Amino acid sequence: MNIKGQIVEIPSNSPLYGLHKPEFQNKEAELTWEAEHPKYSLFDGILIGDHDGIEHFKIGQRKGVNQIGGAKEPLYVIAIDKSENRIFAGAGHNHPGLFAKVFKFSKSELKWNKEMSIDAPFNVKIENQSTKDILEAKLYLFKEIIFLEFEKEIEKAIFNHSVTIFNNNNIIATI
Repeated sequence: MNIKGQIVEIPSNSPLYGLHKPEFQNKEAELTWEAEHPKYSLFDGILIGDHDGIEHFKIGQRKGVNQIGGAKEPLYVIAIDKSENRIFAGAGHNHPGLFAKVFKFSKSELKWNKEMSIDAPFNVKIENQSTKDILEAKLYLFKEIIFLEFEKEIEKAIFNHSVTIFNNNNIIATI
């Protein structure tokens, strides 16, 4: 079902990217903040057009967003708000909204190789099946929530494709 929604451009110099990281009571609170930051709203940017359904968009995508004229640089999807039926876009392939250091998943989103008892945190390697890039991360498990924390920011679009998680050269899960 295609329902028209809004596309909002978030400037790369938005104050959202310079927010001071608060002090946290524990690692779970810190990872949650990192994974959910920034949170965009209609008022954080400029309304630049509409779309014919969020199901046609993925993080990092240019197609469909670039049809909006007037941008000096190509526009990329940096976030999707399903509840508001809104796409957030950023100009340029280096826009800070295209990158993150921490990613959050429910335990059920991962397809486990076998039932494991996980003593998190532990180091893992992540392989993107489309690019074959291998990145190192730390996996944390808190009840039913899993976090992957990378040393530096990586492209959010890596999770648009199948990703394999390894530990000690053994496949433990795929996303």
